[in-house]
Amino acid sequence: MNSLIKKIIEKIKPVLRDPLCLKKWDSPDHYGHRLEDSNRLSVRVSGSMRRDLYSYNGDAFMFTQDIYAGIMPFMHYRGKREAYPTKVMPANKEKEQMICEGISDRGNAYFIEDALCDFVRKTAQILCTDGIVFYEIIYDKDENGQIESFELETIRSKYFFRFLGNYYQIIPWWEAKRSHVRVQLVKIPKDKILRIDIPLELGGGRKLKRVIKRLWKLSKEIIPIFQMEAMENDKSIGFDMEKFSMAKYLEIAKVTRDFGWSQRQRAESSSITEYYLILRHLRTKKAEALIREKIILELNNTLNGLVLNLGVKVSMDNLFTLRDVEKQEEILKKGNVTFVDIVNAIKLE
Repeated sequence: MNSLIKKIIEKIKPVLRDPLCLKKWDSPDHYGHRLEDSNRLSVRVSGSMRRDLYSYNGDAFMFTQDIYAGIMPFMHYRGKREAYPTKVMPANKEKEQMICEGISDRGNAYFIEDALCDFVRKTAQILCTDGIVFYEIIYDKDENGQIESFELETIRSKYFFRFLGNYYQIIPWWEAKRSHVRVQLVKIPKDKILRIDIPLELGGGRKLKRVIKRLWKLSKEIIPIFQMEAMENDKSIGFDMEKFSMAKYLEIAKVTRDFGWSQRQRAESSSITEYYLILRHLRTKKAEALIREKIILELNNTLNGLVLNLGVKVSMDNLFTLRDVEKQEEILKKGNVTFVDIVNAIKLE
């Protein structure tokens, strides 16, 4: 009898210790080791940063990829670092190396050009899908209380929100189970968060999500269901595939107007005149410049914010700016210019 009672007690002990099952899936040793930073507040979760059903399908994927891919040059090509020199002002080698390691995902980032390109491209990829990016600023200080290293940790926006003067991260039970962490609500001061929103000139995050959702719906079917059913029943209902494709092309062009997306020059684009083709190209470059400049601006604000306060700014030379694109738009409207000259004036080598 005593043995049975002991077994029952052992069974109910975990329930008594954690009646709400908040720690049920918490397993710090699941991944072999888990980095514990004294000033890290956010919880790392496994899985993709973007789990929406329509995020990476068909035209929605190509649209987001084409926007962020052209924002920064690819530094792994020979001569790129020399073509796009990056400066930390005022010059400080120690702080430059600290920024290199802090903003890049590479384990051994030695060049500030590589680090800045990595950070801007990764941020732009999330931004062009979610419309917003959150980073927690994690740092270490030396014995004198000075920042000696830092890291920007991405936080999924799906369960992250701001309330009054702080941010909060929710870890629901399904995320806790998948990531082997505890169910919890984490409070993070706003000063420890780097937040970047899609520029309002492009419609903001809500418009971007509507664009991506519509692109997902338009690319779900190459041939509509009613035509597929008619084909299965060997019936002719007068369906015109060419007109259907053209209608879809025109709607996508309208939906992505502010971004100037070219739809990768599909067959239907042969109906667009060269002038409007270049005009949409300039809109794409404007979107790229707006996003890049917003990311670098917010990064510099963080480097000089209350938490890091490094007193330096980072910049990259020879990138086309928003003003450069607007100047080419003015030239295009006036005419008397070749389209090739416009394209060459604002491209990344």
